[in-house]
Amino acid sequence: MMNDLGAIPPHEAALPGRAACERALEIDPSNSLAHANLACFARVYDLDWMNAERHLAIALAAEAIPPYVHFLASVHHYWLGRFPEAIREMESCIEKDPLAGMYRAVLAWILVSAGSMERACVEVRRALEVDPNFWMSHGVPFRSNIRGWLRCAPVLTGPAWLS
Repeated sequence: MMNDLGAIPPHEAALPGRAACERALEIDPSNSLAHANLACFARVYDLDWMNAERHLAIALAAEAIPPYVHFLASVHHYWLGRFPEAIREMESCIEKDPLAGMYRAVLAWILVSAGSMERACVEVRRALEVDPNFWMSHGVPFRSNIRGWLRCAPVLTGPAWLS
């Protein structure tokens, strides 16, 4: 959180999180959340894509995979431009946690990047049904090509502030 707010330098903020993940793996080497988070540290802070891929493979091979692991895997694939894999992982995430508006909003962003505007519109609508106040759901139309988005306008009912 302090890193998100810019209160401390990112590499300094990452140290306790990375240490916590490494400690979790000392206790349970198959901890999928620890592996998925270490994949993020490897990708974002170390620019070590091979290590990130290795940690994600371990996390996704676990017997029980929490939704957040699928979320982190989806984001990883998204940044690599692997949209089908990103969509698949986010769908697995939503299947396990259908009431998290954030996951549906992120799926919509991925779908926009993949060129699936109509499906992105449906996911934004679903995200807004789950949580009408989640900021990211309202941001998807502004991020996308507005002409493509207007084709989907009948699917959406805009927030009150757009009226």
